[in-house]
Amino acid sequence: MNVAQRDPRVWTRYVAVGDSFTEGMSDPDPEIPDRYVGWADRLAVALARYASDAGQQFGYANLAVRGRLLADIVGPQLDAALALEPDLVSIVGGGNDILRPSADVDALAGRLEDAVVRIRATGADVLMATPFDPVGGEPPADGPRPSPPWSGASPNGTAPWSWTSGAWSPSVTGGCGPTTAST
Repeated sequence: MNVAQRDPRVWTRYVAVGDSFTEGMSDPDPEIPDRYVGWADRLAVALARYASDAGQQFGYANLAVRGRLLADIVGPQLDAALALEPDLVSIVGGGNDILRPSADVDALAGRLEDAVVRIRATGADVLMATPFDPVGGEPPADGPRPSPPWSGASPNGTAPWSWTSGAWSPSVTGGCGPTTAST
């Protein structure tokens, strides 16, 4: 299959929604002791640099709050995010929900899917990630892991990955950019 290459999209308004994983509660700042800088904040720095290099202004909001359940993430958090008219939304959630014995994983997946449809309806791209890979380790060079087959985390847990065109690469749904694979 021959896929036409698109010019990388320059995102100018990025909003992150989620729980503590996106808030950045477990990602130590490599430069300042006792400070945390999460993956979404680090991604925003890279996207801001890319936008600046393209002569664009960049805006970022991290609306994630530790302990939140998916209903809050795809409800009030997403409402607030969409009000900011982003062109990129990252959404990672459900981890706190699945810790509960009565969790309905299929219903949670349906809520996430509905949220993605809602975001895409605005024209924004969507970045989704799993906060950890139960199989563990670095993505193998020769193909996807058996579980989960759609994504995983980098060895330090800070980057989403997808198996695309025979290689592991950072993943984004709906667009491509400086550190993403087109889907």
